[in-house]
Amino acid sequence: MSAIEPVVAHVGSLGLGDSGRPPFDARGASGTVDVLRRTKVTGLALAALQAGDLLLDDQQEAELITTQERLAALALEIDALTLRTLDALGGHGLVVLKGIAHAHLDYPDPSWREYGDVDLLVASDRLAEVESWFARLGFARAFAPFASRWEQRFGKSITLKSDLLEVDLHRVLSQGLALGVDASSVFARRSSFVHAGVEIPTLDAPARLVHAAIHALGGSELPPATGLIDIARMAAVPARLDEAVRLARAWDVSKTLADAVWLAASVVGSAGPSLEAAVTGERGTANERMRRRILGRPGHAFRNDLVAGFLSLRGVRRRARFAASLVADRLDARPELR
Repeated sequence: MSAIEPVVAHVGSLGLGDSGRPPFDARGASGTVDVLRRTKVTGLALAALQAGDLLLDDQQEAELITTQERLAALALEIDALTLRTLDALGGHGLVVLKGIAHAHLDYPDPSWREYGDVDLLVASDRLAEVESWFARLGFARAFAPFASRWEQRFGKSITLKSDLLEVDLHRVLSQGLALGVDASSVFARRSSFVHAGVEIPTLDAPARLVHAAIHALGGSELPPATGLIDIARMAAVPARLDEAVRLARAWDVSKTLADAVWLAASVVGSAGPSLEAAVTGERGTANERMRRRILGRPGHAFRNDLVAGFLSLRGVRRRARFAASLVADRLDARPELR
């Protein structure tokens, strides 16, 4: 994995024990603001600029401010949609994941954390209702289901899009690495905060950290900068990290958490004795190590997800249902195979 660009790592570590360090001088450097935009850290960069921790020339500063204003307008649209949804549907069986939750709970200023869509974990008995609600607002599925019976039981999420916004309705936290984590144990970590007078259900702090680790190392080949920065900030609180390790063991992703914390610390900062004590020696189970190796293989990423997801399921019955749903969909598509 290539390192995060130095300017991104520098602004990402803003406030993480960096008092007295020299500012990052990016004046005149071609493409600096584009790098900040692509890695979704313009809010942090603007805060670093205002704190004197990042030096830009006049043209770069104007470009950064214009970019941040546009992204802030998008965040307001996402916030408004989230609040409208919760006000209409209530919070039962719903958990708001990632962006808006991290922004308001894990950063000193929400503008430091950018986000571009609405992510909702939805209880299975409410999924059809929630999808119908968004359909009435003009949202439609962005992708056809891979396999309908399999998707209903084991698909990670449904992606909905309108002309301007995107919504992901999650059934589970992960498609491959942590498909076996029971939804009830995730909803058991439900917490909430109030934003603009509306109660927003989300995961508690340790669960947000574990989920961020799963998302960083169980998804794309190159973990997103925003995810690593989230992890570095949350893991910097020792009590939170200790509880997250215990939760990761219960969810069979303790090595994933440890690796994600070390990766975040190495590229963003914040490593210290308490972090070392919390995650050193977390090797995970043999099953988890196997899932990680499968996900790291070159080739068809979705096929790797399927195999890793199958292995993550606990119990013969759940694995049998997983395989049977794929077979059933194949038979439906090709009657001559019956």
